[in-house]
Amino acid sequence: MRSRNLLNLVWLIPSYLLFLLLHQINVHIDAVNTMANGELQEAVVTDFKIKQIAAQTNGYIVVRFTSAAGEEVERKLSLGVQHAARLMETENIPVRYLKGSGQEVILVPTFDIQLQIIRINIAIIAASLIVLIAVSIGVSRYVIRKNKTGEPDSPEFELINT
Repeated sequence: MRSRNLLNLVWLIPSYLLFLLLHQINVHIDAVNTMANGELQEAVVTDFKIKQIAAQTNGYIVVRFTSAAGEEVERKLSLGVQHAARLMETENIPVRYLKGSGQEVILVPTFDIQLQIIRINIAIIAASLIVLIAVSIGVSRYVIRKNKTGEPDSPEFELINT
């Protein structure tokens, strides 16, 4: 296998970005579906922690509630700094719960920020995908053109005795 053919592996990056884009779109659809069709519950905050790691601030919240079907539900949800500010001193939080959804539990007070972050992720991934598809097309054209010319794949060295 010629080494130029390995340059076609550049398509792995746009493929992965396409997967991430589809995943974020699915997360958006699931979150909107849970918010629209989920049952409204009052959840008790059992644990809340904010971590400062280098320049990043994140954390988690653990909520517990009883669903309409009578089952005890407890979820640990990650939080960004934007979410944590709204939930800092609350003991009970309204949540939407839809069993079987990709996003089963949605924190109602932070839903608008969550959707905004998802939309920003989609925009960034889509822009990156467009740029990388253009780069991949350029690399593929280069590989095809070099394969047609029949130039040697590796440099040839010649020993000259002086």
